Amino acid sequence: MMQLPSGIISDKIGVRRVFTVSLTMTGVTCILTGFARSFVDCLAYRFANGLAAGCIAAPGSATVMRWFQPKDRAIALSIFQLSVSVGTVIATALSVVVASTFGGWMWTFWIFGIPSLVAAVLTMLFLKERPEGSSEPSSDLESRLDYSAVLKSLRVWLLCLAGLGGGVIFIGTLTWVPTYLVKIVNLTETQAGVVSSLMLLLGSFGTPLSGYIADRIIKRRSPMVLIPLFAAGSGCILISIMKPREMCQTIFMFALVLLSSTMWWIIPSILSEWLPMNILGTASGLLSSMMSLGGVLGPFMFGVVLDLTGSFYQGWFLLGSVAILLASPMALSSFKRFMESMLKH
Repeated sequence: MMQLPSGIISDKIGVRRVFTVSLTMTGVTCILTGFARSFVDCLAYRFANGLAAGCIAAPGSATVMRWFQPKDRAIALSIFQLSVSVGTVIATALSVVVASTFGGWMWTFWIFGIPSLVAAVLTMLFLKERPEGSSEPSSDLESRLDYSAVLKSLRVWLLCLAGLGGGVIFIGTLTWVPTYLVKIVNLTETQAGVVSSLMLLLGSFGTPLSGYIADRIIKRRSPMVLIPLFAAGSGCILISIMKPREMCQTIFMFALVLLSSTMWWIIPSILSEWLPMNILGTASGLLSSMMSLGGVLGPFMFGVVLDLTGSFYQGWFLLGSVAILLASPMALSSFKRFMESMLKH
């Protein structure tokens, strides 16, 4: 819900202020969760925490793109994205340790809220909006015209569709892999959780790999978004056909899907090739909103199919098909522009 609003606000008042407020509220609501005494309390604190944390992705992507030259943006953005994944894995791995060491689940929230508060202080003191001498919007009129350019751009909407498909397959797979490992591969819930975390950690390194290839080898970013999306979709469809049940084969196949599902995360860097720097927060917010929507729809659609058919394999086929279908318009548009460019030369 906060992706697009936070992007627009960051373009207006600056990323430093948005980050300082959002990180402070993220830390405070995390700590308050530890004091929850009912389901309603917990729901309210976690909802507020989500609203606060949702103000980080879009402004953060815009800041990275403003600070780095075009030839380095995919790599820089991939490191920013990697930090999110690594933080998630660390928190998941340490949460049980913290709770068992200090004698209660609430200690996890009390302690894990502290890094956000520290980050808020560091942001307030040291974060600079952009390099000195970079261009600023000259007037409110210029800003309004730029904002309309975001919504009127067909390329941006095709990119958002691809991001929607990416969110569907990544979060859908990540959500249902542990259950599949328990129900089909017969792992314990603890084993499934550990294996899933390790696969996510391995997959997270696909993002910097993709950024390096895009910036240093092929020097194009669209292929490093589209190819991984099609690979992840094909991987899920292959799983639905092969129906793996043996542990090593299953882990290998899902690890490849998750690796491919993180390689396309450099997708916001493409926006800097199409739009002015002063509205990248807004554009990143729109893109992040679509990616987040995919993350909501993916697990839900899988669950509906599982309830209706009783088959995990129908669910994997659906995730793969949706990801490929939503990435196809951008692929066709990119191919058309490539052919037109070839004909001109």
